[in-house]
Amino acid sequence: MPASQPVRPAGGTVYTATWYRRAADPRLHIQAIGVRKDMPAGGFTYRGRHRCWQLMIFHDPVRLSAAGCPEVEVPAQSAVLWSLTQRPAWYGHLRQPWSHSWVLVTGSMWDGLLAACPLPLLTPLPLPQPGAAALCLNGLALELSSQRQPDADILCCHLAILVRQLHRGAGAANDDRRMWWARSHLDQHLDRHIDLAVLARDQGMSVRQFSRCFVAAWGLTPQAYHLQARLAHAAGLLRQPGMTVAEVARQVGYADGFTFSKAFSRWAGVPPTRFR
Repeated sequence: MPASQPVRPAGGTVYTATWYRRAADPRLHIQAIGVRKDMPAGGFTYRGRHRCWQLMIFHDPVRLSAAGCPEVEVPAQSAVLWSLTQRPAWYGHLRQPWSHSWVLVTGSMWDGLLAACPLPLLTPLPLPQPGAAALCLNGLALELSSQRQPDADILCCHLAILVRQLHRGAGAANDDRRMWWARSHLDQHLDRHIDLAVLARDQGMSVRQFSRCFVAAWGLTPQAYHLQARLAHAAGLLRQPGMTVAEVARQVGYADGFTFSKAFSRWAGVPPTRFR
């Protein structure tokens, strides 16, 4: 019997391990993993029933709350870590669809990763390289779903890259909270164009200084980051039944479907109708 059974719902691939099966290698046991699962508008409440850690990656902006903690806004392309034995948590977005990935893991190798690269709990952590994080998740899912006895060392390598990225991203956010706020602001306003001069003034910077700091923190100019985030959000909306291209265009700040289609085609390589 393989380590996990792949299930392919609309909008993503989810791999779930058998909850109560004994770990093949007690040093590292991934109890469940989900890869880019699309969710409709609304929220999800998770109550800890298993002794393990949960690492969530949110591909779209959401809100998160846990018992005894204030509600927080989680920007797109961020991760949140918590212990399932700690407290139940609610996460999601009440007004728009959202997408997320997750890993439920336990074992001494995982504890060692967190000891070497400690991460704050129930705190949004930026993904400095979302593409590299996706490769880690896909590598984990492939090893789990294709091998009768997954190799703990291979799994740990994928997790180590992901944890180190988050640790580095947490450091970058702490170095300049203004850039973290700016990214969060862009993620929360995907339905409109952003006036860069106003955003820079709010941070007490010139436009040139603000753009230079943003590139140093996130690797893209604010305009390029915001455009990519809007079009990635549009891709998620296009997967929703009943959404027309014109409606998607309006929800990501385009006045007409033609202009949106041109921008989306440059970004995705195919027009919105073919992407759907």
